[in-house]
Amino acid sequence: MLKTYLTNIHRPKRLSEIDWENNLTVVNRITISFSNLIDQIFKLLSALQTYLLIHFFEAKSERDDHKIMADLQTGDYDLNHGLQDHDEIDAKIEEIVSSGEKFTDEEFDIADDDNAGDEHARVPDQTDDFSFIGDGHEACDIAQGGLGDCWFLSALSSLAQDLPEDAPLRVKDIAVQRVLQPEFNNSEEAREAGIFKFKFFRLGEWIDVIIDDDLPTRKRARPSDTGEWWVPLVEKAYAKFSGSYEKIQGGNTCWALQELSGGITVELKNLSKGNAQQAAENAAARGISLFKVFYHIQNRALICTSNLGDGGNDVITNGLVHGHAYSLLRIDYVMKNDGETVKLVKIRNPWAQTEWTGEWSDHCPNWEEVSDEEKERIDFAVEDDGGFYMNFEDWIGEFEMFTICMLPRLDPDDEEVASDDEARARDRRVIGTFVPGESSPVDVQELQSSFNEPSMHVQAQLKVDPLYGKPTRFVWIQFLLDSKLKESRSVIFNL
Repeated sequence: MLKTYLTNIHRPKRLSEIDWENNLTVVNRITISFSNLIDQIFKLLSALQTYLLIHFFEAKSERDDHKIMADLQTGDYDLNHGLQDHDEIDAKIEEIVSSGEKFTDEEFDIADDDNAGDEHARVPDQTDDFSFIGDGHEACDIAQGGLGDCWFLSALSSLAQDLPEDAPLRVKDIAVQRVLQPEFNNSEEAREAGIFKFKFFRLGEWIDVIIDDDLPTRKRARPSDTGEWWVPLVEKAYAKFSGSYEKIQGGNTCWALQELSGGITVELKNLSKGNAQQAAENAAARGISLFKVFYHIQNRALICTSNLGDGGNDVITNGLVHGHAYSLLRIDYVMKNDGETVKLVKIRNPWAQTEWTGEWSDHCPNWEEVSDEEKERIDFAVEDDGGFYMNFEDWIGEFEMFTICMLPRLDPDDEEVASDDEARARDRRVIGTFVPGESSPVDVQELQSSFNEPSMHVQAQLKVDPLYGKPTRFVWIQFLLDSKLKESRSVIFNL
């Protein structure tokens, strides 16, 4: 039996309290050092066999039907706050489509200065060649425009990257379909009415976001080369979900990865050749290959990597943009003609241009030592599309941050996907509402004087049963807060 104490204060931007020695770990976004990578990855894998989600949000002052925290509810994966009536949303969409008129979204003012200002127009007025998704969504469809949201677009690229045909786990396929809603958004009715629907994850629920097709003409992602507009449209939906286009100007990939998938995100920082070598040596001493760890999880996770070099996007070293987020699309062994194998990673720049110029880049002579069949197997092509290969060691040396988002309700050690009922049974949720001044402090100062008052904190007992006959088990607690991007909230957790 484990006891936890949960208290809401006012608002931090992040929560990264970690105690790797205990079986209970606080998770919102986790930041760990690369030197401890192996231990943390393996704890992540075992913890995901059953992770516990705890949801808290601060009620709006006008909401009368909030649950006081004394009335906590517990349940499985389906328990949530009921933030949205999806039947009502569907009825609204049906009414709009049936009206025969173009939809104008009154809830999101595209002309606001925090959005497009005067530089906006409906998609049919911006192009004669318009489709939502034509020949299928791909990571290479994504091309950043005049908005500084590489962190969101790199996460979207990771989500959109096709899985190998022989991948036994198709959870990512389900995730991207859920976000993009292609069945509706590809319909003639949606196009004629200028209405599109997307879903993003918040507080344990998938929230419908409805937008019109009035997009910025400059401050937006570009359509694909084949006239597909799904990327700038989902970008607008995410801007609405987050509050404005300005709100998604600059951010962290972990935010987007979690809201696109509902998964648990681990952020590895301070990568270097030195500490990577130390991590590899520690792993080898235990009979573990660092490369194999990443190879094993690549189809069970969304992965991004960032170059944190000084100077911002104007500084480019060996083709890599400083202060920029990239997608990690593939990790693979490649066999050369002499039988030697090399360990490569495929990275993508969301600019859809500007690529790595070092070893194993598009024009590197190394590719002359690889057969055409092997190149085809790994989808190698010499194109200025933002995608490129580099060897594993160079990736470690050139990038300083690595972000892994394990997909929800998925056991990385399972050879096959568990049944939906089994997966749901592994998750436990505790939900309620902290109301500042009623069931939580209003600020940090009040927290200091009221922390031990029974009315200002909540105690939850968590009974953790053995799994797969193992004597110990890791449990992850993920706090989901009702907070839009760049709004700060905080939770104090005592074990």
